[in-house]
Amino acid sequence: MPFLYRDKVAACAKHYLGDGGTHLGTHEGKTIVDAKELFSIHMPAYYDAVIKGVTTIMTSYSSWNVVKMHANRFLITDFLKNRLKFKVEILFFSFIECSTALLNITST
Repeated sequence: MPFLYRDKVAACAKHYLGDGGTHLGTHEGKTIVDAKELFSIHMPAYYDAVIKGVTTIMTSYSSWNVVKMHANRFLITDFLKNRLKFKVEILFFSFIECSTALLNITST
C-alpha cells in the first residue's frame, strides 16, 4: 500500500476540508465559500493525496457553510466514497469537547 512506512505507519491527510480558509482564521471556524471555490482552492491537495494512495484522511473541526465537516455527508460520503470510488471506514474519536472522523481510505 502506498504511504505506508515499513508496513506499520499510515500517512494521514489532515484537516479535511477548508480548515485553512475559515472566517478570520479562527480555530473550528466557518469556511464560507461556494462549492466551486471550495473545490478549486481547498480540495487539490486532498484530491492529489487520495489519487497517490494516502491511507487516511482526518476531518477538520471547521464548518463549510454552517455544516460541521465531520457531519458533512456530501463531502465525506458523496464525494470521498462515491465520487472518488474509495471504500471509506469512518471512526469517530472524542477529544475533550470535540469529535472528529478519521477516514480510513483504501481503493476498491
